[in-house]
Amino acid sequence: MADYSFHTYAPDILQYDGGSNTFVLASSYDPSTDRNFVEYTDDDAVFNGFQEEGEDISDPNQVGTAYDDQGNVIASGQVYAAAFAVLEDAGGNQITIDRIEINGVHVGYVPSAPLTPGTSYTVVSSGAVNDNDGTTLNHSYYEANSVPCFDVETLIETPFGLRRAGNIRPGELVQTLDANPQPVVWVCKRLVELSPARPHDLPVLIPAGALGLARPARALVVSGQHRVLLGHPGQGAGLLPAQTLVPAKALVGRLPGVRLMRGRTRARWVHLVLKDHAILTANGAYAESLLMGPQALKSISPARQVRLRLLAASGLLSLTPRPARPLLPAAQAHRALAQKELL
Repeated sequence: MADYSFHTYAPDILQYDGGSNTFVLASSYDPSTDRNFVEYTDDDAVFNGFQEEGEDISDPNQVGTAYDDQGNVIASGQVYAAAFAVLEDAGGNQITIDRIEINGVHVGYVPSAPLTPGTSYTVVSSGAVNDNDGTTLNHSYYEANSVPCFDVETLIETPFGLRRAGNIRPGELVQTLDANPQPVVWVCKRLVELSPARPHDLPVLIPAGALGLARPARALVVSGQHRVLLGHPGQGAGLLPAQTLVPAKALVGRLPGVRLMRGRTRARWVHLVLKDHAILTANGAYAESLLMGPQALKSISPARQVRLRLLAASGLLSLTPRPARPLLPAAQAHRALAQKELL
C-alpha cells in the first residue's frame, strides 16, 4: 500500500488572478468532482520541496501518483510541494495553500483550512517550498483524512438497543465507550459510486471476530479512512502497545479476513457527529464517530459546512475537537502491524 495519501483542490477549481493578486475557489465547487487524489511513498517523515529555490527536488524517494475524480491517472513520479501562498480574506483571516506537483505537473492545492466557494482571497506572501528555510511540513499535515463513514446498515449501540446507522437522527442518544450516552448532533448520508480504478474509495470489510472475541459481532463495513480502536483490552489487545485509533485501510493484508470490497459498485455511507469525538460500538466493534476537524470539514459540501459552523457557533459542536484516542496514520499502523506479525 502507499505510505501516504491526501486530496487536493483541483487546479481548475482554484484559480489565481494576477491582475488582482487573488485566488478564488469557484462558487460551483463540489468536493465529489473537484478534488484530485494523491498517494505516494516515502522513507522519512517530511514532505519535501526543493533543495534551494529553482534547484532539484530534494527527495528522490518521494514518489507517487495523482488521480482525478474518475480514477484517471494525472501524473506519476516524484511528488513534492512546489510553492506556497498565504491568503487573506476580507475579514483578515489567513489560510496557507501549497501547490503540489508531480514531475512538473500541477496536480492541485492543499489548504491549511477549507476555502469558501466564491470568496476572493488576497495573496499576502508566497514563495517556493525549500528544505532549508522552514517551509516544508510533515506528511501528517498533508494527509487529507477524507470523511470517515459507516455503512448505513451498521448497527450502532444505543441506550435503547441496537439502531441501524441509516435510521439515526440528530438528537438521538448513542452509547460511547468513555462517557454516558451522548446525543448525535449531525447526520449526513451520501451515495458513492465505486470503481476498482479508485481503490481509495473502496469499502473495507472487517469480518466477525477479526479484532477479538465478538469484535465485531458481525461483519463491519466502513470507509478506508474510518478509524477503529486497537490496543484496548476488549479489542485488538496486543496488536499495539497502547489504545490507538487506526484507519481501517491499515488493517487490509495485516489481519485475517480484512479486505477491500472490490466487487462493490456503490456505497451508502452515513456520518455520525457528536459534540466531541467519541468511540461508538458498531456491529459490536469499537469505532470512532466523525472527527469534525478542518480536514473533515474540507471534504464536505459548502452548504453542509454552513450548517456545521452554525452548530459550532451555538455550542453544540466543536470544530477543533480533541481525538478520543491517539491517532496513528495508516502507513505507520500498517508497518506496526507488520512488525507484530514477525514476533
